[in-house]
Amino acid sequence: MSGWFELKQNGGGGFRFLLKSRDAQAMLQSGRYPCRDSAEAAIALFRNHCASPGSYEKRMSPGGKSYFNLKAGKEVILVSHLYDSEPTRESAIEAIMQAGTSPRVELV
Repeated sequence: MSGWFELKQNGGGGFRFLLKSRDAQAMLQSGRYPCRDSAEAAIALFRNHCASPGSYEKRMSPGGKSYFNLKAGKEVILVSHLYDSEPTRESAIEAIMQAGTSPRVELV
């Protein structure tokens, strides 16, 4: 398996998820969700859109760093962190497209 989702409860009771690579490195982190059900629904939405190249809106920050928005239609469902270069962003997108369809979710 190429990756998995790690579902974490925050100190305040909310949840967030991380997409982990095969070697357990965090590839991305979601925003906060108020409950486990909403975080799991966000993972399902992410899975449904992450494998489609057209779901990635490639952007440049005002500081010149690359990032992307993952979209479901017109809705932004995840904003990536900043990458030092466009090739690094492209490599990250390719890896996320492969790992992001994983059915594995671990609650930590």
